[in-house]
Amino acid sequence: MSEEAQLVDLGEKYLAEVEVSEKSSAVIAVQLLIQYLRQISSSAATLSEVFKLLDNAVTRLKEVVAYSDRCLDSGCQIFLRHVTRLGGSLPVDELSLEQIVQQLLSLGEQYLHKIERSRLDIAQYASGVLRKRWRVLTHGRSRAVLAALVESKARRLTVLVTSSGGDGAAERMVGDLRVAGVSADLIDHAAVGFHLENIDAVCVGAESVCQSGGVINRVGTLSIALCAKLYGTPLYVLAESYKFTQLFPLSNSDIPLPPPQRRRGHSNTGAVEDVIASDGVGRSIASEGIATHPCVDYTEPNLITYVVSDLGILTPETVCEQLLRLYE
Repeated sequence: MSEEAQLVDLGEKYLAEVEVSEKSSAVIAVQLLIQYLRQISSSAATLSEVFKLLDNAVTRLKEVVAYSDRCLDSGCQIFLRHVTRLGGSLPVDELSLEQIVQQLLSLGEQYLHKIERSRLDIAQYASGVLRKRWRVLTHGRSRAVLAALVESKARRLTVLVTSSGGDGAAERMVGDLRVAGVSADLIDHAAVGFHLENIDAVCVGAESVCQSGGVINRVGTLSIALCAKLYGTPLYVLAESYKFTQLFPLSNSDIPLPPPQRRRGHSNTGAVEDVIASDGVGRSIASEGIATHPCVDYTEPNLITYVVSDLGILTPETVCEQLLRLYE
């Protein structure tokens, strides 16, 4: 199979797996990159060619998604740095290329094992901050937050899940928690201020943890963080270390936004256009292009109590140290 055919196959496998798997895009990508490394081990002539082919594979994975996937991007970059850094320390003069590739595969498998258990590690660290009978508020459906709340269900937590975006994520989160035996209920995002005076902690996930110590997450996270700060409620961000990114935004205007999550509909003239809302009586309200409709926002580090990751419980200030180690 030619290199181009292998890359096409890689992209198709990635899209198929992401569609059905509960694994994150980064974990799926690393699994496929390790498989790809096995495939190219017999065709590459030099170690530099192996690394170049891996770079091409990462580029291909980024090209097949319809928008910029920050988790995929950071996960692949950390994987490449992990493999190339440790691979560069091997005694290449004493080993054949085949032996070197086997060492790289072993390093890749070790990294994959680490990130596959990251949510379990996060859940165990989170149990150190969640107290018995606490009322916890969370936003949407984060798989890291879900794992942590289920891990701590013996503490008889009560969880409120905010609903926003209309994608059913919050409803799924409530259902998953109830099936696992955790008391959970759904609230409207607009009612966060009303409920926060009775909340002991806010736990949210993240799409990216930035070098600044802030996080990019589902839109509405910033609003919740601001309310939590006003009430003096701790805000814990639960996120896997492969989501640590070198982005350093200072405000929401600095973050790269994926395409807005709009619904397609018909205007009163019958033309198909972007629909952002309904007027309540069945008529669609189309965007006039005045406002931005983001699906993520940036929460500044001063609003965050701790970032709970598989690396431990970190203050926003220490996130930068850990991130530099990951990307060194």
